[in-house]
Amino acid sequence: MKILPEKIQEAAALIESGDFESAREKLKAALAEIPSLSVPMGPAVELAADAEEYLAEIGVKTKRFQEAIAHAQQAIVRSQRFRPKANFLAAEAFAGLGNTEMAIAKLQLVVEFASHPSLAEAARERIKRLEEAGN
Repeated sequence: MKILPEKIQEAAALIESGDFESAREKLKAALAEIPSLSVPMGPAVELAADAEEYLAEIGVKTKRFQEAIAHAQQAIVRSQRFRPKANFLAAEAFAGLGNTEMAIAKLQLVVEFASHPSLAEAARERIKRLEEAGN
């Protein structure tokens, strides 16, 4: 039997190869193995956040934007650390739904709290493109 991190990594590889449905199934199965938020700390919680983040990525890539937002938010809520990727994915999903204001708000969080300057710069660039598209 495979351990949970391996299952999540397999799902990530499936996403990279474009097999979104198989990845979605693996991630949902992995989430079912993770205890609920009754234990809000530790590696299992971060694995759950990772799985939710990958599900958000699938949602964006398959244009299931509401689903992507829900999973990105779950990743953010479950994690004990700031998740720039989840915020980026939520921003892309909001942009896909035409909600530029929420997309920019999510990206501004990345600008403000990202631990690496390149992440903040990427968020600034995306905000600029969204603002230009809105004019």
